[in-house]
Amino acid sequence: MTGLRLLRWFTGLVMAAALLAFLATPWMAVHALRQAAADQDEVALAQRVDFERLRESVKLDLLGRLAGSGSEQRDAAPARARRLGAAVAAALLGPMVDELVTPHNIALLLQGHRVVTGGAAASAPPPDVVSSGHYESLNRFVYAIRRGADDEPVEFVFERNGWADWKLAELRFH
Repeated sequence: MTGLRLLRWFTGLVMAAALLAFLATPWMAVHALRQAAADQDEVALAQRVDFERLRESVKLDLLGRLAGSGSEQRDAAPARARRLGAAVAAALLGPMVDELVTPHNIALLLQGHRVVTGGAAASAPPPDVVSSGHYESLNRFVYAIRRGADDEPVEFVFERNGWADWKLAELRFH
């Protein structure tokens, strides 16, 4: 009876440790990505990013922002003009997003910088960079960086890639 109780206790302990390790995997991915950024190791950083999906998410975010700006003007504009404007914006956004979504710029964002075109940091990050993270679902993890309490966060959305690996797949600018 004592051996069975010990086996159950050991099995429960192993299962709890496995669950904790499983739930910690996105934090390990965030740490690895931030370490690659701090080390300026763009190759290691690029291995943890799905650039195709990341660029697409940034394009969609920017298009949504453009479509949402000036709703009273948008309502007055003819549908053809809106469609033409959206097509032109999409054509112009592609190269701009391709220039901005690079390993170097991801590293700058992870360090709390704001990025401007050309890959330069807009300003030095303040000493009070605040970060947080949470699961959106079992396969999506959001890591947010905020430059001070009053700043809007930049959210890095990681998606599970297999059992224990995570890749950066989306950026959210608020």
